[in-house]
Amino acid sequence: MRKFSVGLLVLGLLMFAGQASADRRNNGTGDPKGLIASGAIQPFWNDGSNVALIVITSPGGDNTRLEAVFFDADCNRLISKPAGVTENGVRILDTEIPANEKGLAAIAQRTVGTGLQPAENPFHVFSLWINAAGDIIRVSDPISLEAAETKHPTQTWNPLRSGASFGAPIQGTTFSTEIFLICPSSDILDEVSWTKGFPKPPAIATQVHGVIYDWDENPLQDFHLACGCIAMYDLDAISPTYRDHVFEANAPQEFYTEIVTYVHNPRRGRIVTDLEEAESLGLIAKISPPSFYGFRAITVTDPLLNADDWTRLNNGSAAAYQGQPFVGAR
Repeated sequence: MRKFSVGLLVLGLLMFAGQASADRRNNGTGDPKGLIASGAIQPFWNDGSNVALIVITSPGGDNTRLEAVFFDADCNRLISKPAGVTENGVRILDTEIPANEKGLAAIAQRTVGTGLQPAENPFHVFSLWINAAGDIIRVSDPISLEAAETKHPTQTWNPLRSGASFGAPIQGTTFSTEIFLICPSSDILDEVSWTKGFPKPPAIATQVHGVIYDWDENPLQDFHLACGCIAMYDLDAISPTYRDHVFEANAPQEFYTEIVTYVHNPRRGRIVTDLEEAESLGLIAKISPPSFYGFRAITVTDPLLNADDWTRLNNGSAAAYQGQPFVGAR
């Protein structure tokens, strides 16, 4: 079993600070840092030189019957392990996580013979991605299936949305940026099915569409990416624009990128598929837009520096990103 001396220190610094800030700022908002009802889907990275820890706390009651069902990066079911935690207790999953795997874990109550059922009491969960060699510690939020402090219908399956955005510096000898897209498959949805009492999920994206802008809002290039379970993309693999674009003199060497699961007519000269083509491809879903979420990692590659910036993508509805919001957009 791989162990790092930084592990306990990291837990001491992050576990309680993260939970306190979540309770203070996010009560009732449906944010995945708030109290989770029913269950959660938690990303983890436990492959190669990366070590994953999943931390579960149960401030509102006993959850000793929790279980974690693990899926690989292609959403193939791997194993299930007990993940129970007592009231006001802490459960750290370490050896339970499949070795040399990254993927998603569905966490809810274990019921013999019927699979996962909604949890008895609210809980918090997050995962740590630790890479000692790279001096990297990343905290990843879950997908919260239901907010514990409200039953508002839109506060389920957060932070899944139909649009997202991120900023990134020019790729090169100093910075390297990757994005990670999370799109749970039907196998995972079956584990936390609405027929068992979990909230019904939105449509899940299988493809996203992006537009790259320079600092002055000029559209540079559009692109399309597959989204299946956990997908990782280096910006160089998305487009050479991120490395080769020549900025105007004295302009910040920064890009802004928007990602959506369906598109409307172009505005502001953006280079996107028009509405008619989108409809012909089946990309329009006005009642339940295809949804996803993800993370962005910026690594400093300069040998004299050592830094890692890991954060969730900004997100919102695809309609709002494109200036054409409608009621009910996710």
